[in-house]
Amino acid sequence: MALLPQILPLQFGKLDTKTDSRFLVPGGLVALRNIRYDSFPKLLKRWGTATFYAAAAGRMLAHFKNQLFLGTGAEAYSIAATGSLDKGMLEAVTLLAQPVVRNAYYQQSPDVAVHPNGITVYTYESNEAGSLVSRYSVFDTATQQPIAVNVLISATGVRPKPLCIGNWVAIVYVDTSTSHVRYLAIPVASPTSPTSPADLATDSQASPVFDATVIGGLQGLVYVAYANAGGSIAVCGLSAGLAVAPPTVLFNAVPTVLSIWQDAALNLWLCYYASGNLTAAVFTSALSQITAPFTVAAAPGTVRNITGIAPGAVSTIYYEVSAAATYNNFIRTATSTLAGTVTGVADLVRSVGLASKAFYYLGRVHVLAAFQTTLQPTYFLLSNGKVVGKLAPGNGGGLTQRLSLLPETPSVSTGVYALAYLYADQLTSVAGNVFSQAGVNAATVDFTQNTYSTELSDNLHVSGGIVSMYDGAAVCEHGFNVYPEPLTFTASGSGSFTGSYQACAVYEWMDNYGNIHQSSPSPVVTATASSAAQFNFSVPMLRLTSKVTKVSVVFYRTIANQPVFYRVSSISTPTLNDPTTDTASTTDITADTSITGNAQLVFNPDNSAAEVPPLAAPALSFITRYRTRLVGIPSENPYQWIYSKAMVPGGVPMEWNDQQFYQAIPQGSGPLTCAMEMDEKLILFTATRIMMVAGDGPAPNGANGDYGTAPQHIPADVGCANPRSLVLTPMGIIFQSQKGFYLLDRGVSLHYIGGDVEKYNGQNVTSAQLLPNTRRVLFTMSSGLTLAFDYIFERWSEWTGVYGADATIFNGLWTFVTPSGQVKQETPGIFVDDGVPVLIGLTTGWASFAGVSGYQRVWRLIIRGDYRSPHILQISIAVDDRPSPVQVETVNTANLFANTPGDTLLGDTESPGDGAFPPEEWQVKLLQQKCSSLQVSIQESQLGPSYGEGLSLSAISFLAGVIGGLHRVPASRSV
Repeated sequence: MALLPQILPLQFGKLDTKTDSRFLVPGGLVALRNIRYDSFPKLLKRWGTATFYAAAAGRMLAHFKNQLFLGTGAEAYSIAATGSLDKGMLEAVTLLAQPVVRNAYYQQSPDVAVHPNGITVYTYESNEAGSLVSRYSVFDTATQQPIAVNVLISATGVRPKPLCIGNWVAIVYVDTSTSHVRYLAIPVASPTSPTSPADLATDSQASPVFDATVIGGLQGLVYVAYANAGGSIAVCGLSAGLAVAPPTVLFNAVPTVLSIWQDAALNLWLCYYASGNLTAAVFTSALSQITAPFTVAAAPGTVRNITGIAPGAVSTIYYEVSAAATYNNFIRTATSTLAGTVTGVADLVRSVGLASKAFYYLGRVHVLAAFQTTLQPTYFLLSNGKVVGKLAPGNGGGLTQRLSLLPETPSVSTGVYALAYLYADQLTSVAGNVFSQAGVNAATVDFTQNTYSTELSDNLHVSGGIVSMYDGAAVCEHGFNVYPEPLTFTASGSGSFTGSYQACAVYEWMDNYGNIHQSSPSPVVTATASSAAQFNFSVPMLRLTSKVTKVSVVFYRTIANQPVFYRVSSISTPTLNDPTTDTASTTDITADTSITGNAQLVFNPDNSAAEVPPLAAPALSFITRYRTRLVGIPSENPYQWIYSKAMVPGGVPMEWNDQQFYQAIPQGSGPLTCAMEMDEKLILFTATRIMMVAGDGPAPNGANGDYGTAPQHIPADVGCANPRSLVLTPMGIIFQSQKGFYLLDRGVSLHYIGGDVEKYNGQNVTSAQLLPNTRRVLFTMSSGLTLAFDYIFERWSEWTGVYGADATIFNGLWTFVTPSGQVKQETPGIFVDDGVPVLIGLTTGWASFAGVSGYQRVWRLIIRGDYRSPHILQISIAVDDRPSPVQVETVNTANLFANTPGDTLLGDTESPGDGAFPPEEWQVKLLQQKCSSLQVSIQESQLGPSYGEGLSLSAISFLAGVIGGLHRVPASRSV
């Protein structure tokens, strides 16, 4: 009986990378490149893209009003087709923190070393029973799990400093009972089995002054420079094999502070403070003198700490100068050549002291600084003197307790650095005074992670080490890094002021859109006047600011014996902030009757109904908006989310207060990763859980909050593992979980939509955008691929040639930036990517018309589509589950209507008819007709110099018949 041929027409099906390609439904595809579904089920080519700006790098892209805003990871730019404008420093900094040690004792002098073979060692002094002892803890670097916790180094040891050498982490310290410089070594392979302490030197002076560094990497030497008992500076060493290099006296000097570091040529730089001078010298790694001691700064003031860094031939030196008030300490800088030529001696930043050694990244010098007042002890990460991050706001350990021993800032990996700092969180009261017990925290400074932005109240708000804002003119810190503290307020002279008066001060600044930003007020000070003539105000200047336009220092006071605070600072001649000086002072002689019509302080500390005062947000790992509020996830405590006050139209900026406007989540849910508004709900995500909150939030005074005590859990076994993947569509929120792409619909039910692209689960989404006027969502991926999803038909496509580090919608078009800094935009109706043609392609699953392992005969197939412009098609045929094609045919559409005898691919022999896009049809006669399964691949190419849309694809039809029985198996595989 003759085999009966059958026509089997198939529409091109959906992409499916999850299902075994041998079991796909007929027409199913295992690859589908550069397709859009705007005329479903027809497969149309995606539009091309064009570059209109090239920057040094691309990390963040956002739109703000009519501007395109680009973050390179180091700087911010406003982009237009004609060029760009630099809008200021905007470093992509993510700060992550975790505790190292907390107990009943007070810790100080934290330090850290990160060994590349997988362990991190923290050292610190612990005040136990009134005396200091040295201890250490060891953690697994990758998991941050503790290996050894709070281990005693020495009961009489002080100033422990860990350094990596060979397969060890050597902890250097001074034994106060013997004045010996000693070390204890922790083996990387067995970190719970340290060596016994041993001597490096036996002649330290009684009050230890030393520093240590590693010259030449892991196989080099640990060098310890110290002040010896003979009135000299000496250096001893420790090799990778723990061989001790005995002390070498460098020269006579009795320093109170010293620091050492290496330069790019492995020379040893030594800088010290003695006899009122800051002095430096340079030696080879063999301790031969290169440059004799030279003066960096004569009589610079009392120097507390020194650090230096030399990424090239020039060293940058930072030194902290003390002041009578801790908040008036300041950091100075200088540069020196190898020959000892010093230039650029200047103040770097005032009001802070050094809290770490310097490290170099993004072409800038970074260092941790400590700000210390009674209410605001905080650590600030400085980049070339500007604040780019903060840790422990209001809970920091303050200025270093020890001089001349700054914590190391080791590299964990490229762009990631470790810090150790103090966190004061246990409050006790002794004789009416409040004290804090400080423990040690570990921080990771990560320059490789993404930042997030959201627009609200005429500002673009950006997450990071600090919350930054862009007002269309420049980037600066959101709010104020600190508020005025302390305030001095006195009455003097002879006049008409009589009674009890109160006063406070705020910092004030107007942004580019006229919003007036005020800091939290200073603590209130009371002055009693008895026929006084004037009031005298004095408060610290705001020295930690990146605001380009001037900040004002504004003073408020009450009238006699009344609680309302009135503005007494002049509007026309304000007291302008000057970051280069320490104090702002003014006098007030205005009669009480003349100030009662002035503006009142809305944050009145004596009025319980007054607004909650603004406090700058902590470092945020994520920021978004919910209704009329900003929402953020604190980097140091991702088990809570904070929210701003509600937006008020008309010159009022967004204001935070994380001490009152926050809500915690259950610890068992894991840390929060991101959040997104959907309808009336705020959806909160951890990596494994989903929660939601609804409500308007509290009033500006903190009353009538309706967020509840905890978020409501949504039944789910996944969460959002990648905040960059969040996108709101008409169907709901789509996000990337650890198990693939999911949709949380408007009814907060969860649907798995990522099965068809499951093979990409190991790649991270770098941006997600819903395209206007389409049903399409685009996900740029870390591999350089872009996934396009049609949410109506739930169909995916793989887009090649579009590699986005981040994306936004600008002027109604999809706009993205590549990691190398090219800003590109979709070009409707154009089908090239910067002159490179966009080419479509697809591969079907294995077509088995006789069933799996059946036997079939396929005489020919026809591919049908629409002709759009000249193109070339390569059609490949594979059989019997073997991916290598057995037949490859190439057709140039210049011969679309030619019919040469003997052709295996036949086009129409007559005109395709009228219309803009005539039908295009190709018939392929199979050379190997009998098979078990058949796979077809179609790949377009084009010849320049001009490129067009090529074609669209609609269907594929087979002329096939089923041969009875199983397909033939070779004897060698028959048993």
